[in-house]
Amino acid sequence: MVVYYKREDIEKIVLDYKDSMFVCIKDSTNDWFLGEDRSVPADKEKIEDIITKFRSIRALEFIDYNENKLSQFGLAKPQMEFVFKGRNDDIIESLAFGKIKGDRIYLLNKTKKIIFLVGTDSLYELKFKKSELIENNENTNV
Repeated sequence: MVVYYKREDIEKIVLDYKDSMFVCIKDSTNDWFLGEDRSVPADKEKIEDIITKFRSIRALEFIDYNENKLSQFGLAKPQMEFVFKGRNDDIIESLAFGKIKGDRIYLLNKTKKIIFLVGTDSLYELKFKKSELIENNENTNV
């Protein structure tokens, strides 16, 4: 397992795709919203799916963590980053996808300082457009 959180502890997710960044926030009724102002309802299923997918990623290989070698794995400037936060904006897990190596990709758990090689399917399953994260996106012009 590459993450160690409990899904119910996640209150906020920051998705940073290099070219765009989204913040998803859960309210007291467990509904998700896109943006800090909570004005755009997020697709709850999609957001819950992101949380679940990270919990199901399995490490194929472990790489010794060395901060000086992060660029070698594409982790100094990652392709995508996900930050899972709890109450009071506390970081629960911070993860980054680096370089692709064949059918694998480097994944850094920044919180635990562990580098993994995981299947590239993990990367492709977690890349979303803003419109895909919005609830009832067929009725929304975003």
